[in-house]
Amino acid sequence: MIRQQFKKKGILLIEDDLAYGALMTAAAKAENVPLTVFASLADMGSFARMGEFDVAIFDYALDNVNGVEMSEYVTAFFSEVPVILISAYRLDQVKEKRWPASVRRFISKDMGVRSILSAAVAELRKPIRSEARRPQPES
Repeated sequence: MIRQQFKKKGILLIEDDLAYGALMTAAAKAENVPLTVFASLADMGSFARMGEFDVAIFDYALDNVNGVEMSEYVTAFFSEVPVILISAYRLDQVKEKRWPASVRRFISKDMGVRSILSAAVAELRKPIRSEARRPQPES
């Protein structure tokens, strides 16, 4: 049932913590949510592949190209792809005051993998924003 909501390949996750990526993969499989995981943008092979997905989830604190920088690219080239940033940090611990327009939510990893997946599925039903803003924390 959830799989039918996706028009493309489902959810893209870029997460450099392999254990967390495995947790997300297991949760997605249990919920029948299509999820593709890469440890970095370089592992994905080509940024152009971003347009193949319905929703993107990026780790906020990646090493070379972080989640905010990737979100800027998504906003510029794939504005129809909503982005969720995830992090071990809470929203009040990050320095950014404004996010690229593609960023819909910032979710702390301590909210749990099912919460993150539910948020990604919920983004499929929302219109794309055109202006940058600071997302609200998940409650």
